[in-house]
Amino acid sequence: MESIIDILNKKAENQTVTAKGWVKTFRGRRFISLNDGSINTNLQCVIDPDNFDKKLIDKISTGCSLMIEGILVNSIGKGQKVEIIVNKLKIYGECNPDEYPIQPKKHSFEFLREKAHLRIRTSTFASVMRIRSVANYAIHDFFRKENFFCVHTPIITGSDAEGAGQMFKVTTKKFQDYLLKNKSDNDYSKDFFGKETFLTVSGQLEAETYAMGLSKVYTFGPTFRAENSNTTRHLAEFWMIEPEMAFFDLEDNMDLPEKFIKYIHPDFIKCVVDSEGNLIAFLITMPSFSRALKKMNGKLFPFGFLHIFKAQHFNDRVSLYLIGVDPKYQSKGATAILFNDLQQTFNKRGIVEVETNPELVENKAIQAFWKNYESTLHKRRATFTKKI
Repeated sequence: MESIIDILNKKAENQTVTAKGWVKTFRGRRFISLNDGSINTNLQCVIDPDNFDKKLIDKISTGCSLMIEGILVNSIGKGQKVEIIVNKLKIYGECNPDEYPIQPKKHSFEFLREKAHLRIRTSTFASVMRIRSVANYAIHDFFRKENFFCVHTPIITGSDAEGAGQMFKVTTKKFQDYLLKNKSDNDYSKDFFGKETFLTVSGQLEAETYAMGLSKVYTFGPTFRAENSNTTRHLAEFWMIEPEMAFFDLEDNMDLPEKFIKYIHPDFIKCVVDSEGNLIAFLITMPSFSRALKKMNGKLFPFGFLHIFKAQHFNDRVSLYLIGVDPKYQSKGATAILFNDLQQTFNKRGIVEVETNPELVENKAIQAFWKNYESTLHKRRATFTKKI
């Protein structure tokens, strides 16, 4: 079965495709926006009301699940490259529009907190979970390439690790037993584990024992803290990465997290620095971020001007990339160096250059700010450096 992301990446050659997902919107009893969670972009499906039973069309509403079969064609409207001309439609699950809470409008997080079972249907929560999934894969991929072994440490434990925080108690004893004034009457030898147990606050102690035989290990799993602090900086449950290494010295301990951050950080920004570590150029490879910066007309662009680089991906979509080069370094060919260093990466991703177009934007305030900015901050973020 093809996902909607696969269909959107296809060339429209009048081929028959099948899409399954949930209705985001249904406009004019003709245009269905369908999404299955594989991508934030919706797939437009066009139906001719004259070719379908009116009772069937009446059942289509935001939130219902559909199977759509039709011909993939180039879209003549704005907002999408391809669309489906629907030949066959089946409703998997109806949805009462008067009761379904996730309507096509903006919802507050407070409201969505009360609709936890449906909030994944919103673009915000779906995007967050897709990013988490990619980050999760990248974390395991990094440690695998560094020859670490993943170990699963216990969630229920009798250890307080390093006294990291208040712990949630785990027991099979009746609640009334904990109301006894005489605590000595609480005999944990009769409890399930025969001792007092908790939800873990850390897998570090167990990981240390594995490191004594496997040299390099890491644990990435849920941990729990029972501090009664209802703030944005406290979580009762979160996932924590804890590497443990034998035979590492201080330099090794510093190099590992630096390599980890550089590897996990999305490959959105490439930097070029001079021999003194000053940032002279960078390339923003995240198309949506590039478009947003372009719309700001250079107001948020550090060097006060944009160098636009359009590239064509293997799926024939043209993406916009931005290159910023400090004007005083332009004569030294910083842009050319940046292109040369990134060309191999682009080729692996099936990206070829379409055109470049420098657009100068005067912004003295930003340039003045940039001169006083500490270059060391950018050195830590750089995914590579090139001295010129």
